[in-house]
Amino acid sequence: MALRNLVPPPPHRGVPGVSKSALWQSWKEVRKKLRDSSLRDVVDWVEYDVDPEKWILRLRDQVLEGRYEPQRPLRFPLGKSKGLSRWMTLPAVPDLVLFHAIATRIVERAQRRRRRHRHVYFMRDRISKVQKEAFDEATTKIRQDPAYRTGFYVWLRFHQYRRWLIFKRLYPFIVVTDITNFFDSVVYTQLEATLFELGIQRNVVGLLFLVLERLSIRDAYSALPRIGLPVDEFDCSRCLAHAVLFPHDDRMVGLVGEGAYVRWMDDQTFGVKSEADAYAVLAQVNASLRRMHLVPNSGKTQILTLAQARRYFHFDINDALDRVEKRCNTGDVRGARTQLLAVWRRARSYEGNGEWGKILKRFYLYAARVRLRFLVRRAHDDVLHDPGLAERIARYLRVVCSPREFFQRVTRILSDRRIVYDDVRRALGEELLRIEVTAPAEIAELRAFAISALGGTGGNDTIPPEVAALLLLRLGDGRSWKTFRRLLVRGSRSHAARAIGFAVASCGDSGPATVRALAERDLEGPLRVVARFTSTVDALPSLPDRIRARLQLRFDAVEHRKYLDMRTLLIARLFVRSAGCRAAVLDIAKRWQPELSPFERRLTAARIR
Repeated sequence: MALRNLVPPPPHRGVPGVSKSALWQSWKEVRKKLRDSSLRDVVDWVEYDVDPEKWILRLRDQVLEGRYEPQRPLRFPLGKSKGLSRWMTLPAVPDLVLFHAIATRIVERAQRRRRRHRHVYFMRDRISKVQKEAFDEATTKIRQDPAYRTGFYVWLRFHQYRRWLIFKRLYPFIVVTDITNFFDSVVYTQLEATLFELGIQRNVVGLLFLVLERLSIRDAYSALPRIGLPVDEFDCSRCLAHAVLFPHDDRMVGLVGEGAYVRWMDDQTFGVKSEADAYAVLAQVNASLRRMHLVPNSGKTQILTLAQARRYFHFDINDALDRVEKRCNTGDVRGARTQLLAVWRRARSYEGNGEWGKILKRFYLYAARVRLRFLVRRAHDDVLHDPGLAERIARYLRVVCSPREFFQRVTRILSDRRIVYDDVRRALGEELLRIEVTAPAEIAELRAFAISALGGTGGNDTIPPEVAALLLLRLGDGRSWKTFRRLLVRGSRSHAARAIGFAVASCGDSGPATVRALAERDLEGPLRVVARFTSTVDALPSLPDRIRARLQLRFDAVEHRKYLDMRTLLIARLFVRSAGCRAAVLDIAKRWQPELSPFERRLTAARIR
């Protein structure tokens, strides 16, 4: 056949919802959450903010032309207990932005096409808002209605009942359940049927499943199981999983009514009149979920009387802790200390009951705020038994301990062979980035610790390399440049190369040149990204507003003051080198000074110049 007779393929029609504006909006939302994710990058992926127009348009064109292919994501565990972990997925930034844009469109379509049930929630930031609204409404009712200020209602702590259960009516029995391995158990055919029922276009569904197939966990070179959603921290999979449960919501509301059914993602709570009704509800829950190939979690399923619910959710302890919080907020530190210790003595007898983990988390917060050390001795065991508390415990130890004692306790926890959780190592390392030491011996000890982690000689007893690079940048001196360069030359393709590369690129005029020279040897390595970034920054005529937004101090809710995040410091060092950005960065650093601690002022003066 002659070439002139070949008919070119028809142009791709594109995908509804994947537009420049939609991708821009998703990037803005994702960018905020990257800074608070469990696995933070050494510079919070700032390279995507230097010229976002370029990669967003490229991503859009790839989708519209049918050339889009997701990249391999990062995987990391979040500890649960007993050595078990939940595997999380961090997609490459373009894939994450596209995934977020599609998931957001699905939720918007669902809200337009379906009747929204009153107490069905899935967004994590919505939980605290709903609980506060319920609490405030109940508190107002208690003040206005004498019936709520006497007898049974005071004993029950009605406002705490409303806060934790949301129900407006008092039910004699409360049923609590959730779904076993919910995200891992979502079957693609069920999700596909749900999306088509919502009227989602076929090519949108096809693009979504292309993303899911690349992001879902599976063994190398194995067939795609077509089951399980990747668990992310940006609410993408939560949107999809939420939609899957719509038919279940309809059945449950039809069974008990709008006011007696509350769902937080897969956690479900029912209010019923009798124990027999409770068993009947659970039977229907099981039957409803079975239709979607899902299974209720029998280990977490509870049938509670009001008295048992009071203890399971710790209404009285939460009420007492609310009063401690009010004293903290009003500056009554002495009164808060006395009251907190009294509440702790009462609460210890209920340790391990119901939602004890949430209670313990609040104790660590308020003990840190009023500088009480009564939890220091048990902190190590609490991290072991509940790794989800690691971030709160690490912050508590940093606040109440001296820098030397804090470092000693960190190393003791890291050396415990029972602590097999990477997120515990990250949490402890992140708090080391806030440590303020001035004694030469202590600085030398911490510097050696960071070098060991960066060089890979510390084994599992060290902090992640991206955190170690920032720690060495915080406490290093003129010799640190040589250390960074030596480590980078020795392991330009190691896991730590990206972190070390950005640290080296921030070191004067020779830093970027070193990175570019090493990047030329490895066309696919992480240093290529750093080299391109430095070249782009050097060519900027002025500091972009989106970078100015990144150069802001963060707020510490425990110490109630602003502080300098080490990633912010590193980003400032990378941009202050540019002739077009230098004056703006120096001006921003100058405006930081009144709100920084003396240590941070000296650090800023030494690192940004």
